[in-house]
Amino acid sequence: GELLRTVRHGRMPERNRRRLKELMAEEADALPAERPDLRPVTVADGAHGSRRFPERAFPGADRVPDFFHAARSLGKATDRACGKDSARGQRRRRGLRRIPLAEPRGAGRATASLRCMSRRRAPPVSGAVRYFASSRERMDCATYRAGNLMAGSGPVEAADKVPVTQRPKGPGMARSMPGGEAILSLRELAMSDRFDAAWKIPGPCWQNHDGGENPEIVPI
Repeated sequence: GELLRTVRHGRMPERNRRRLKELMAEEADALPAERPDLRPVTVADGAHGSRRFPERAFPGADRVPDFFHAARSLGKATDRACGKDSARGQRRRRGLRRIPLAEPRGAGRATASLRCMSRRRAPPVSGAVRYFASSRERMDCATYRAGNLMAGSGPVEAADKVPVTQRPKGPGMARSMPGGEAILSLRELAMSDRFDAAWKIPGPCWQNHDGGENPEIVPI
């Protein structure tokens, strides 16, 4: 599909990512009024904790599990069943990986193949069986791709490198929690094309910081 806009949110480490989830939920609440024509789709890996939040915050959205997390699970299963880096394991991995991407409802076939491997090689591949079995109803990657939907979260995960990894995590850098939050807040506004609108809020406080009406207030 065509990229319309990217909105970034960055936070310092926090318990259960509470504030980050609040920010994302606020975006989800505001989006339908702004663009009612858009089809909401969420992409998350198959882990239970990663699925719960999008289900609550985006109740009407299509659920797309990240295929490439699943592909790593396939790789581990074939390594355990056929031997790590073996030619047979690599062929089996490529075949299993191709099924969900090329065939509608192909995750069901991949799950059946994994169960067959599990019966012969249990318990080493049982984790991959559970992963695919719990996600197969939503892992319709061929249909998603035919509809120009993302089948993986790679572009989103890569998007955090510029505001987060490249700026606060450079060699020799160290950040306090308040300092890191300030940098990430400004970076996310600038990279989401919201800086000018947001600056109207702390801007007057900055102007008064030289001893004016509110000298104790500084920008975030």
